[in-house]
Amino acid sequence: MNPDSSLYQGIPRVGNTIDPILVLVSVNAGYIHGNLGLRYLLANLGELEPRACILEGTRRLGVPALAAAIISLAPRIVGISVSIWNHKESRELVAALRVAMPEVWIIFGGPEASYLPEDHPLFENVDVLLRGEADLALGPLVRELLDQGRPLVGCQGWGFECGTCLCRT
Repeated sequence: MNPDSSLYQGIPRVGNTIDPILVLVSVNAGYIHGNLGLRYLLANLGELEPRACILEGTRRLGVPALAAAIISLAPRIVGISVSIWNHKESRELVAALRVAMPEVWIIFGGPEASYLPEDHPLFENVDVLLRGEADLALGPLVRELLDQGRPLVGCQGWGFECGTCLCRT
């Protein structure tokens, strides 16, 4: 995919936007600004960093544009930073990704993933909840998902725990 494509119009991007295996995403409030949490995650991916990118949308830009940009990259894993102001957009994004990319692993992290109960409707169609500080946990989790594929061995429902994450298949 050409990184200058019109699919990215208005969507800031950082990292490998040619052939990433991991796309880290946030839907920011009303204006574009850098999500520092995603940048910490990217910086701590180790050997996976060159295979990952960040896409940052806003509520104003809308979910369809962000979903189209993610889908065009065809990643194997999408990590979404969920905050109090982007519940609705995060759910819409997951729904769009599930239709277009049913085999993609979807990871939710961020403040809302850390404290809401596991059966909260926000987590419908999400494969992994990464709770708490994820900066050092994401890399090993991504390697595990890439190594094992679907279904994740030993993972039944939300009961499987690897460090700070809960996995569902």
